[in-house]
Amino acid sequence: MDATPPRPDPPPVPVRGAGGADESGAGSGETVETVETGAAGGGAAARAQVIVGARQGLHARPAARLVETAKRFQAEVRIQHGTTRGSAKDLLDVLYLAAPQGAVLVVEASGPDAPQAVEAIVALLGLLSGEDGP
Repeated sequence: MDATPPRPDPPPVPVRGAGGADESGAGSGETVETVETGAAGGGAAARAQVIVGARQGLHARPAARLVETAKRFQAEVRIQHGTTRGSAKDLLDVLYLAAPQGAVLVVEASGPDAPQAVEAIVALLGLLSGEDGP
């Protein structure tokens, strides 16, 4: 019987807020963790945590931009808020997160361009936090 041992859970990833600083305020640091998988074709997986900085939270307009961004990549991209998890390529899944300002989102991707997909979504969420009007 040829059994593959289970992979250990990856170490925690620093939480990044709207200003690019981690939770401690000590600077941006690395926010995206890349984990090589044993997938044929050399696929990778990536994971990041990001704080929703937008005053209105992740409402329809920023959710639509997040979905557009996720769809640019071949990787399977998932997003989670609390116990609610869904595809970052599905607008209803993203809206169902009901993520208010200050919510911690976990963005995970697997596939050939997984690290780039996660980095793009983290960057987008950072940009969206600065777009709130009066």
